[in-house]
Order: sequence, then structure tokens, then C-alpha cells
Amino acid sequence: SADPIPDVIPTEFSITSTYPNPFNATLSIQYDIPQAAQISLSVYDLLGREVATLFQGMKDPGRHAVFWNAEGVSTGVYFIRLHSEHRSATQKVLLLK
Repeated sequence: SADPIPDVIPTEFSITSTYPNPFNATLSIQYDIPQAAQISLSVYDLLGREVATLFQGMKDPGRHAVFWNAEGVSTGVYFIRLHSEHRSATQKVLLLK
């Protein structure tokens, strides 16, 4: 689920936090959107294959949070990618089981 975090108006398009990292099964991801935008938030493996789409659609400006339940995904390094039409941000995470 993706929930807004109230009262924060960010100035940059970014992934602000991935916690815990390394993680086991569930990862909390916080990201900032400075203006309303059509975005996608996805997870990729080291070979560039998309393994999960966490959110795709329109987002209002603000700080947002989403959880990734990686149950059924292999141990390894993954990349969280936040993407809009004009910007993208990537964060590396490590899944340990």
C-alpha cells in the first residue's frame, strides 16, 4: 500500500529512505514527489528484470511510503526505481533470507 505522509512538501524527486537495508522479507520505502506526477515505483534485479511493481499512477506532491513484501523473491541485490516522465531515482537494497 502507498500512503502519503502529511505536512511535508519536498523540493526534490527522490527515494529518501529504504529501511531496513539489508532486509528480510519486508522493506519500507519512502519517496518524495515535489509536484503532482504520473510515476512508477518498481523493483529490479541485477540483470535489469522487473520483479515487482509497487505503484503505478498519479501521485500528489509530498512524501509517500510503501512497503515491499519480498516473500518468494530470492536473496540478492535489488534496485528500487522511482520514475516519472522527466526524472528518475534509484536505490540499491539487499535482501537476506
